[in-house]
Amino acid sequence: MSSGVLTREELNKIRSRRFTANLIMITLVLTAIGVGMEILAMPFVFYLGCVGMLPAIVANLIDTRKGRYASKCVTAFNMAGVTPNLAGTLASGSPNHTAATLFENPESWVLMYGFAGFGWGIVYLIPRMAQLYFEISSAYHIEKLAELQKALVDEWSEEVKAKLGLIKLRPRNAIPKAASEEKVEKKGKK
Repeated sequence: MSSGVLTREELNKIRSRRFTANLIMITLVLTAIGVGMEILAMPFVFYLGCVGMLPAIVANLIDTRKGRYASKCVTAFNMAGVTPNLAGTLASGSPNHTAATLFENPESWVLMYGFAGFGWGIVYLIPRMAQLYFEISSAYHIEKLAELQKALVDEWSEEVKAKLGLIKLRPRNAIPKAASEEKVEKKGKK
């Protein structure tokens, strides 16, 4: 390991240890909160919070990337969906009975899990939208640079192009004309 590069086996061991540590931490926290709720005679409030926060718990267990941004995003959105239900439950006269009725209310589940789903949507959509923006932006800049390059060649003649080694600018995913023409010719011969 002197090179500082982790092998796949070492990386899997680290991930396994992190998963186990996260699982133990979540279990300890939930146990402590559960015991506290039992002491206060509010088990249904605890159950509502645990079952409502399941998407966040799962996100924390499966997100092993550095920074854990997916789990942070999903947890924040899931908490935003669970908080109104728990706040209303705790503010009522009998929190345990109110929590039990919320278990039967599908709107409360749609609120809690819908917010978590929105968090997952952000995790998966925002990077793709940013990539699309940068691809469009870079294609635009390449077009502008190609126009400036053409203006230089027009102004200073072709020998500038030869001396400076100017290249033909095109978008990263574009197929060179020669290759595309060869494909057309091959298809025509068959």
